[in-house]
Amino acid sequence: MTEKPSLFRLAKGEWRWPLAIAVLIMALTCLPYFFGWFITPPGYQYSGSLYNTPDQNVYLAYMRQAHDGKFIFTDQFTTEPQRPWFFHVLFLKMGIVSRISGLSLILTYQLARIICGILLLLALYLLAARFLESVWARRFFLLFIAFSSGLGWLYF
Repeated sequence: MTEKPSLFRLAKGEWRWPLAIAVLIMALTCLPYFFGWFITPPGYQYSGSLYNTPDQNVYLAYMRQAHDGKFIFTDQFTTEPQRPWFFHVLFLKMGIVSRISGLSLILTYQLARIICGILLLLALYLLAARFLESVWARRFFLLFIAFSSGLGWLYF
């Protein structure tokens, strides 16, 4: 009996390299967050946000509402009267995970960022495997995509 060729042309142990690279890249993305936490003066609390704080606060507010048992959200950053009408599956799930696990909202948010980043990089490797026969071309594709937004944060 012959083995059916894989749709993605992946060799048996080929997952180890992209998984290791994905974990390494996501660990690199954590460095600025750890630096922010490290330089926080005593008596202050680090919010876990590096940039675009208003958007991240909105997401955390949605997660808080889900954590408190709501499925439809309100915009907590307006003074206008409103009825709940926002529904967002991702923040609903993250709020529920936070409630069930007992983890803080910001830790749940950061863990989701890391896990989803790793899954995205693995999915990109699968995409490369679908169209590129060479393992080296797949690896280059993954590295190119992963670092295409730049490493400018390392300069600062």
